[in-house]
Amino acid sequence: MYEKAKKKTINAGAANREKAKRAFEGFCKRRRELIAEAFVKWVEELAPKLTIPVPVRVEPEARVDPSLQDQIRRKDYPDEIEDAVIELVADRSLRFKLLRRKQISKEDLVRRVSSSSDHKGFIIWFLDDQLEVEPAPSSALYEKLERLMTEKVPRAKKGGNPGNWVLPGRGEESEITVRILIEFAQVLSGVNTEG
Repeated sequence: MYEKAKKKTINAGAANREKAKRAFEGFCKRRRELIAEAFVKWVEELAPKLTIPVPVRVEPEARVDPSLQDQIRRKDYPDEIEDAVIELVADRSLRFKLLRRKQISKEDLVRRVSSSSDHKGFIIWFLDDQLEVEPAPSSALYEKLERLMTEKVPRAKKGGNPGNWVLPGRGEESEITVRILIEFAQVLSGVNTEG
């Protein structure tokens, strides 16, 4: 069947080849959707019969040369924070560059967050129980995040770098961190978060 269709496409004109290509892409898209729907249905049918509890979350194995996402997973943040941070890291408009300073140990996960339109950006510290954002005057990227943090999160006092914004990484207050990170990603993508 495939060989027949292939021969017809090769012998057809450019317009017919383009039409065949679009039809094939549509076929592949629909096929993937049907496969996904079948898997969901299968899991739903299978769930009542399972005697072993299915873990809530299965994390991917860290690579030999761990990516920033792998390093964030090692922090063992609650799933919601991990998802929001990884979503932000995946944003193609942002760059997360390793920061090298004398007071930063190799175990610390510290990145300069910048963009093509704002090379200065800001610095974010991924600590075990919180995220800290270092103030960066005259950075448009930082100002966007700062607007979302104002009156929602405190500045560091003891234990953190004085003046940094502290985004809780654990406990009930971590919901604030999730909301801020999601809103920040929406602001970067141009989604209106007002209303």
